[in-house]
Amino acid sequence: MDIFTVKGMLDKRFYLTPKNIQSYLSESPYHDGEKIFAICPYCHNPIQIVLATRTNQGKATGRYYAKHIKQNLDGFPAVNDSKYHHCLLRKKSKLFVKQALFQDLDLKSINYLRLQKALSYLLGFYISIPFTKYLTNYNKRILYLKGIDQYNIPFAILINAPEITLKGRKIANRLLAKNINEYSKSFFVNSNHQVN
Repeated sequence: MDIFTVKGMLDKRFYLTPKNIQSYLSESPYHDGEKIFAICPYCHNPIQIVLATRTNQGKATGRYYAKHIKQNLDGFPAVNDSKYHHCLLRKKSKLFVKQALFQDLDLKSINYLRLQKALSYLLGFYISIPFTKYLTNYNKRILYLKGIDQYNIPFAILINAPEITLKGRKIANRLLAKNINEYSKSFFVNSNHQVN
Protein backbone atom coordinates (compact mmCIF):
# COMPACT_ATOMS: atom_id res chain seq x y z
CA MET A 1 0.00 0.00 0.00
CA ASP A 2 1.37 3.42 -0.84
CA ILE A 3 -1.10 5.69 0.96
CA PHE A 4 -1.86 6.47 4.60
CA THR A 5 -3.96 8.73 6.80
CA VAL A 6 -3.70 10.16 10.31
CA LYS A 7 -6.05 10.81 13.24
CA GLY A 8 -8.19 13.90 12.82
CA MET A 9 -7.95 13.63 9.01
CA LEU A 10 -9.35 10.15 8.37
CA ASP A 11 -11.19 11.34 5.27
CA LYS A 12 -7.88 12.41 3.62
CA ARG A 13 -5.25 10.21 2.02
CA PHE A 14 -1.56 10.93 1.69
CA TYR A 15 0.97 9.26 -0.57
CA LEU A 16 4.01 7.70 1.08
CA THR A 17 6.60 10.28 0.12
CA PRO A 18 9.49 11.51 2.27
CA LYS A 19 7.83 14.96 2.42
CA ASN A 20 4.47 13.58 3.66
CA ILE A 21 6.17 11.27 6.14
CA GLN A 22 8.13 14.22 7.52
CA SER A 23 5.04 16.46 7.61
CA TYR A 24 2.53 14.05 9.15
CA LEU A 25 4.42 11.18 10.80
CA SER A 26 7.49 12.75 12.42
CA GLU A 27 6.09 12.96 15.97
CA SER A 28 4.55 10.61 18.52
CA PRO A 29 2.51 8.40 18.30
CA TYR A 30 3.46 7.95 14.63
CA HIS A 31 7.23 7.94 15.07
CA ASP A 32 8.44 5.45 17.68
CA GLY A 33 12.23 5.37 17.62
CA GLU A 34 13.15 3.49 14.45
CA LYS A 35 9.60 2.55 13.46
CA ILE A 36 7.03 4.73 11.74
CA PHE A 37 3.30 4.06 12.02
CA ALA A 38 0.18 5.53 10.42
CA ILE A 39 -3.47 4.62 9.86
CA CYS A 40 -4.87 2.65 6.93
CA PRO A 41 -7.16 4.98 4.97
CA TYR A 42 -9.64 2.20 4.21
CA CYS A 43 -10.06 0.15 7.41
CA HIS A 44 -8.58 2.70 9.88
CA ASN A 45 -6.36 0.08 11.50
CA PRO A 46 -2.69 0.79 12.35
CA ILE A 47 -0.11 0.30 9.61
CA GLN A 48 3.68 0.31 9.69
CA ILE A 49 5.69 2.33 7.17
CA VAL A 50 8.68 0.44 5.78
CA LEU A 51 11.50 1.58 3.52
CA ALA A 52 12.33 -1.15 1.03
CA THR A 53 15.86 -0.75 -0.26
CA ARG A 54 17.46 -2.44 -3.21
CA THR A 55 20.59 -2.03 -5.22
CA ASN A 56 20.22 -0.97 -8.82
CA GLN A 57 23.50 -0.93 -10.80
CA GLY A 58 25.52 -0.46 -7.64
CA LYS A 59 23.32 2.38 -6.40
CA ALA A 60 21.02 1.95 -3.37
CA THR A 61 17.43 3.02 -4.03
CA GLY A 62 14.46 2.94 -1.72
CA ARG A 63 10.71 2.98 -1.85
CA TYR A 64 8.26 3.36 1.00
CA TYR A 65 5.36 0.99 1.47
CA ALA A 66 2.94 0.31 4.31
CA LYS A 67 1.71 -2.93 5.80
CA HIS A 68 -1.02 -3.71 8.30
CA ILE A 69 -0.04 -4.69 11.81
CA LYS A 70 -2.30 -6.77 14.01
CA GLN A 71 -1.30 -5.43 17.43
CA ASN A 72 -2.82 -2.51 19.28
CA LEU A 73 -0.57 0.53 19.61
CA ASP A 74 -0.74 3.34 22.15
CA GLY A 75 -2.31 6.44 20.61
CA PHE A 76 -4.00 4.53 17.77
CA PRO A 77 -7.51 3.14 17.34
CA ALA A 78 -7.87 -0.46 18.52
CA VAL A 79 -7.36 -3.06 15.79
CA ASN A 80 -10.70 -4.05 14.28
CA ASP A 81 -10.28 -7.60 12.93
CA SER A 82 -13.47 -7.54 10.92
CA LYS A 83 -12.54 -4.32 9.10
CA TYR A 84 -9.00 -5.65 8.58
CA HIS A 85 -10.30 -8.75 6.80
CA HIS A 86 -12.52 -6.59 4.59
CA CYS A 87 -9.81 -4.04 3.78
CA LEU A 88 -9.22 -3.57 0.06
CA LEU A 89 -5.68 -2.36 0.74
CA ARG A 90 -4.67 -5.57 2.50
CA LYS A 91 -1.89 -7.44 0.72
CA LYS A 92 -3.28 -10.98 0.85
CA SER A 93 -6.71 -10.39 -0.48
CA LYS A 94 -9.47 -12.91 -0.98
CA LEU A 95 -12.92 -12.45 -2.46
CA PHE A 96 -14.69 -13.94 0.56
CA VAL A 97 -13.62 -13.56 4.17
CA LYS A 98 -14.37 -15.70 7.22
CA GLN A 99 -16.43 -13.14 9.09
CA ALA A 100 -19.04 -10.62 8.07
CA LEU A 101 -18.21 -6.96 8.49
CA PHE A 102 -21.34 -6.54 10.60
CA GLN A 103 -21.28 -9.72 12.67
CA ASP A 104 -24.03 -8.51 14.94
CA LEU A 105 -26.20 -7.14 12.13
CA ASP A 106 -29.82 -7.49 13.12
CA LEU A 107 -32.04 -7.32 10.05
CA LYS A 108 -34.71 -5.67 12.22
CA SER A 109 -32.36 -2.75 12.89
CA ILE A 110 -31.98 -1.83 9.20
CA ASN A 111 -33.60 1.42 8.13
CA TYR A 112 -35.55 -0.13 5.25
CA LEU A 113 -37.09 3.16 4.14
CA ARG A 114 -33.63 4.68 3.66
CA LEU A 115 -32.36 1.52 1.93
CA GLN A 116 -35.46 1.46 -0.30
CA LYS A 117 -34.78 5.06 -1.39
CA ALA A 118 -31.13 4.25 -2.13
CA LEU A 119 -32.03 1.15 -4.16
CA SER A 120 -34.79 3.00 -6.05
CA TYR A 121 -32.35 5.78 -6.90
CA LEU A 122 -29.74 3.31 -8.15
CA LEU A 123 -32.24 1.26 -10.16
CA GLY A 124 -34.16 4.16 -11.66
CA PHE A 125 -37.52 2.69 -10.64
CA TYR A 126 -39.38 2.43 -7.36
CA ILE A 127 -39.30 -0.71 -5.27
CA SER A 128 -41.46 -1.50 -2.26
CA ILE A 129 -40.42 -1.95 1.36
CA PRO A 130 -41.37 -5.69 1.28
CA PHE A 131 -39.22 -6.15 -1.85
CA THR A 132 -36.35 -4.27 -0.13
CA LYS A 133 -36.65 -6.67 2.83
CA TYR A 134 -36.65 -9.62 0.43
CA LEU A 135 -33.49 -8.39 -1.30
CA THR A 136 -31.77 -7.86 2.06
CA ASN A 137 -32.66 -11.36 3.31
CA TYR A 138 -31.68 -12.89 -0.04
CA ASN A 139 -28.30 -11.16 0.07
CA LYS A 140 -27.09 -11.95 3.60
CA ARG A 141 -24.03 -13.62 2.04
CA ILE A 142 -22.77 -10.35 0.57
CA LEU A 143 -21.70 -9.24 4.03
CA TYR A 144 -18.86 -11.77 3.68
CA LEU A 145 -17.56 -10.24 0.46
CA LYS A 146 -14.27 -8.42 0.77
CA GLY A 147 -14.68 -4.67 0.56
CA ILE A 148 -18.31 -4.53 1.67
CA ASP A 149 -18.87 -1.66 4.05
CA GLN A 150 -21.74 0.55 5.22
CA TYR A 151 -21.33 2.77 2.16
CA ASN A 152 -21.62 0.22 -0.63
CA ILE A 153 -24.17 -2.26 0.69
CA PRO A 154 -26.90 -1.03 -1.74
CA PHE A 155 -24.57 -1.65 -4.71
CA ALA A 156 -23.65 -5.09 -3.42
CA ILE A 157 -27.31 -6.00 -2.90
CA LEU A 158 -28.05 -5.13 -6.51
CA ILE A 159 -25.03 -6.97 -7.88
CA ASN A 160 -26.11 -10.16 -6.14
CA ALA A 161 -29.87 -9.66 -6.62
CA PRO A 162 -31.99 -12.15 -8.54
CA GLU A 163 -33.47 -10.85 -11.76
CA ILE A 164 -35.90 -7.99 -11.31
CA THR A 165 -38.66 -7.59 -13.87
CA LEU A 166 -39.51 -4.17 -15.23
CA LYS A 167 -43.13 -4.91 -16.11
CA GLY A 168 -45.48 -3.04 -13.77
CA ARG A 169 -42.68 -1.05 -12.09
CA LYS A 170 -43.10 2.67 -11.59
CA ILE A 171 -40.18 4.54 -13.15
CA ALA A 172 -38.41 7.08 -10.90
CA ASN A 173 -35.99 8.40 -13.49
CA ARG A 174 -37.39 10.50 -16.35
CA LEU A 175 -34.42 9.77 -18.60
CA LEU A 176 -34.92 6.04 -18.11
CA ALA A 177 -38.62 6.41 -18.99
CA LYS A 178 -37.74 8.40 -22.11
CA ASN A 179 -35.17 5.83 -23.22
CA ILE A 180 -37.57 2.93 -22.66
CA ASN A 181 -40.20 4.67 -24.80
CA GLU A 182 -37.71 5.55 -27.55
CA TYR A 183 -35.60 2.41 -27.78
CA SER A 184 -37.42 -0.55 -26.24
CA LYS A 185 -39.24 -2.95 -28.55
CA SER A 186 -40.82 -4.85 -25.63
CA PHE A 187 -41.82 -2.19 -23.12
CA PHE A 188 -43.30 1.30 -22.92
CA VAL A 189 -43.92 3.68 -20.03
CA ASN A 190 -47.52 4.86 -19.67
CA SER A 191 -48.79 8.22 -18.35
CA ASN A 192 -48.72 6.86 -14.77
CA HIS A 193 -44.96 6.22 -15.20
CA GLN A 194 -45.46 2.45 -15.09
CA VAL A 195 -43.76 0.03 -17.43
CA ASN A 196 -46.12 -2.05 -19.60
